[in-house]
Order: sequence, then structure tokens, then C-alpha cells
Amino acid sequence: MNYKDYSLEDFSEMLASKNPTPGGGSAAAVGGALAASLLLMVVRVTARSPELESLEDILEAKKLKCLELIEEDADCFNRVMEAHRLPRSSEKKRRQRRREIEAALKKASNSPLEMLDLTSEIAELAVEIVEKGNPNAVADAAAAGLAAHAAAETAFYNIMTNLESIEDEKFVEKAGSRAYRLREETASLKEEVIKKTEDKISILGRDWQL
Repeated sequence: MNYKDYSLEDFSEMLASKNPTPGGGSAAAVGGALAASLLLMVVRVTARSPELESLEDILEAKKLKCLELIEEDADCFNRVMEAHRLPRSSEKKRRQRRREIEAALKKASNSPLEMLDLTSEIAELAVEIVEKGNPNAVADAAAAGLAAHAAAETAFYNIMTNLESIEDEKFVEKAGSRAYRLREETASLKEEVIKKTEDKISILGRDWQL
């Protein structure tokens, strides 16, 4: 049974357990799926908008991919742990163990990197949907953009944690540079979501007595 098939309550209990998986990466994938789902809802409650309706299939695909990454992230971490448990009784076995750890860490870096890519794309869609969607659902679209950003930040830190232990400098530079670029893009998109949302909720411009 995959993590995505558990109830929210059961999955929350798994996250809270002493087991290392599922962890932050899987939680980030859940956040990405929820962000895409919220945007789908806003698209569907926006009447007569062919432009937004055309985004349904795109968002559905991103939601499903995020759900796949819940399991993939946990599997990747488990492979890293398995590699660390390999024998070290001889120099040959130590070298083999190091190669296995390196390969597992690279795979474990690619999964959150894909998540970071996805959440950046979801945040970009949130900007458009905040602007063009049903104004009564603007807070839902904003929530999606903020959730996508939070998931992106989590994915970023997971990538960097793995890269810190990888010896292949070319891989580290390529993956790290891409992660930083996507992180900056998503942060910028989050700010756009906030600005467009606050422009639509007029009471936010009120001079509140704090």
C-alpha cells in the first residue's frame, strides 16, 4: 500500500513516528499535491473561463506527479540507509559501500529536485489563477501559492542536505545551481501571489489599529 493511499490521519501518524520515512520530502510532496488540488478547485468554480479551464489537465498531471513523489522520496531515503548498512570489513567492501552510498544520494537528490521543479510550476500557475479566478476563491488560490512555496523550500533543503555528502563535484554544482535558481524563482512567484491577492482583498488596505 502506497503512502498516498492512506488516510490523512494514518499518514500523519506515520510522519509523527520514530521511523525515518515518510519524512519531510514526502510531506513536501503532499503539500505540492494539495496546492495543485486547491488550484483545480478554483479553476472549476470560475464560471465561463476557457483560459482557466485549459489548465485543468496540467494541474491534474502535476497533482498526480506530486502524489507519486510521496512514495519515491521515501524509497530514495531508504536506499541511502540500506547503502550505509553495507559491510566495511575490507578495503574493497568499503569502496563498494561508498559507491553505493554516492549513487543512492544522487538518486535521493533528484527526487526533491523534481519536486522543486513541480512546485515552481504550481506557484507560477497560482499567480495566474489568483488574478483570473473566481474572486470569492482568491484566498484558496493564494493558499495554493503559499503551500507550493513551502513545499519548494522543504525540497530545497533536502537537496542541499544530500549534496553535502556527495563527492562528485560536477553533480553537486549542477544540481545545486539548479536548486538555487528554482528556489529563487518560486520565492519571487510567492511574492507575486501575495501582491495580487492583497490587491483583490480591499480590506487589507484598511488602516488597522494595532
